[in-house]
Amino acid sequence: MMLLFVHVDAWAQQAAFALHDGDRVVFFGDSISAQRFYTTYLQTAVRARFPEWNIRFYNAGVGGDNVHGGIAGKIDARIDRDILKFQPTVVTIMLGMNDRSHAAEYEAGYEHILQHLRAASPDLRITVLGPTPVDGTTNNNPSANTELRRFLEVDKRLADMYGARFIDLQAPVLAALERAEKLNHLAALSLIPDRIHPQPPIHMLMAETILAGWNYPKTTSKIVIDAATNRVLRQDGAVVSNVVKNKSAVEWTALETADEIRFVTTDGNEVLYQDMIGAEHVGSKLLQVTSLAKGRYSLFIDGKPLMETWSEKELETGIHLDRLATPAHRAGVAVYYACYDSELNQTEHSRLVGTLEAQHPEMISKLDAVLQAAAERSESLIQAATKRVERHYSLVALP
Repeated sequence: MMLLFVHVDAWAQQAAFALHDGDRVVFFGDSISAQRFYTTYLQTAVRARFPEWNIRFYNAGVGGDNVHGGIAGKIDARIDRDILKFQPTVVTIMLGMNDRSHAAEYEAGYEHILQHLRAASPDLRITVLGPTPVDGTTNNNPSANTELRRFLEVDKRLADMYGARFIDLQAPVLAALERAEKLNHLAALSLIPDRIHPQPPIHMLMAETILAGWNYPKTTSKIVIDAATNRVLRQDGAVVSNVVKNKSAVEWTALETADEIRFVTTDGNEVLYQDMIGAEHVGSKLLQVTSLAKGRYSLFIDGKPLMETWSEKELETGIHLDRLATPAHRAGVAVYYACYDSELNQTEHSRLVGTLEAQHPEMISKLDAVLQAAAERSESLIQAATKRVERHYSLVALP
């Protein structure tokens, strides 16, 4: 499988994961952030991986925004109301798509944003996201990203000046489009159908590029069980106990987390992701069982079998549970939708409050209360869905 080149600067290659317990993370941007795909994939991965963390995510994306602001208010009002109000420790910024018509103002406007944030919160950890490209690949338009390529260089330079982390999203997305176009033109068109707003496979690539730039640990868990001795040889990211072997089965219990990626192999988005993009997911959950008798095996989780079966050799090499429709996957889907709902309330808050506060200030407090209550309800659902669960596994030899 071909892996896409993911560019991160030297700082982003440090070993420690960029987020911590207690962080408050704000995603700031335009309609691409307001789509709530890459942001929700990011939040889902982090919340599922670290369920005990007290960490919050806020989406402050508003369609049409540029470095001067937009329909939700001028940029300083947006920064104060939609970023600093949440007392963030981490902020990501992705702008540029709506700045192409006034490209000469982009650098000064972006620097003003960084100055405002640094003055208000000197210790704020800022990630500058290089803007995603326009799809000029599927219509053979080499000049489609002239301004955005220049914005990318501006972003790199300003990130360095203001002590921010920089992650390039243009390079991996362009590489994905070029690969997809060579393989299947119609499928390539589906990745960014309006040439501006990416669809889920591209957003997943964006999320995983950011996670890589944040040094997110690639493997969630690895369980290795020796069937001959009932010994657990390795249990990274899960707690395994009660290993028992009889004539036809190996059984154990595992205290585990929800899956971090909501795609499975039968999902159309995953088919596009693998065939058109060809990158590996983060958050893998590997199960290896050694010393099995020759044959084929079925895996039961909490008494219910998975559809797939494996040979003893495949199980010894290892199977990726994160790619299967397991209870942990269903829990991950629940995490995803709770995170998505939370971000929906947040983006609606930014847009509605920003557009109404000038003409209907009497509505703001009620609207604010309703949307914040909805976001808190989503937060309680996230916490419930991310709790570690003890599950019973049974690997059964087929007749």
